Amino acid sequence: MGRAAQLRAADEAWAAGALDAEIEHLGRALRWRAPLVDHDERALARLWAIGEAEQARGEAGRDGALAAFREIRRALLATRSWGDIPQRERWEAANERIAALMAEQSEAMGLPAAADPRAELHEQLARVPGPDPLRADLSALAFVGWLGCVVGFVLRGLDAKGRLRLPAAARWGVGALGLLVAWAVLLAVAHG
Repeated sequence: MGRAAQLRAADEAWAAGALDAEIEHLGRALRWRAPLVDHDERALARLWAIGEAEQARGEAGRDGALAAFREIRRALLATRSWGDIPQRERWEAANERIAALMAEQSEAMGLPAAADPRAELHEQLARVPGPDPLRADLSALAFVGWLGCVVGFVLRGLDAKGRLRLPAAARWGVGALGLLVAWAVLLAVAHG
């Protein structure tokens, strides 16, 4: 389902009173970020409005508010790029809301908590999970480059009888080795 279809499905879910389905479809529409279209911004605004409306209902709306703010957080993380998380301010605000709601939830359940559970939860949510996007993308480029060098080595570095053509074989071989090492290092650093 494309972005417009997701927004239509969210409208249908709203009309049917299916809050969870509406949140799910709006989150999917938010993940369809693209330049020059505003469906993602409309989805974000609707999710935020749902979260605020549900939070205003107090304890009865806590689960709905948590679902909406968590969907905002997930969708914005899913669309991050080299630069950063899009709509960073909204992501941070959603993290604050999630931390506050989770602290309230823990307190209502009588669970033991740290001195300041809201701050502790917010600190955990503020960490961006997963690999660094730039390093992960560079790692993928190094792997593609390595594959290209291996193909170049076979096609240019070897003659028809499988003997080395020394200058070309050395260039392609060194390139393949260098890119293989770069790929491994970048992969390790991106996830570490």
